[in-house]
Amino acid sequence: MDDEIILEETNRDSRIQMNNVEFLRNNWSELYKMAKAVEENVETVCNISLIKIRMFGEQLTKKIRRN
Repeated sequence: MDDEIILEETNRDSRIQMNNVEFLRNNWSELYKMAKAVEENVETVCNISLIKIRMFGEQLTKKIRRN
């Protein structure tokens, strides 16, 4: 029973934290899409998350260099 409660709280916390990248949505939609994919897949498809976070880092670096 206690394990079920902990699992439910963990899942709820994961859903709450899914908005960590919302601030990117308006100005950097490409970065937002990549970061959102990382958040959505981090617990289920780790390989995709690793690839997407690398792509995110590369794109972010390019945007910083341009400014």
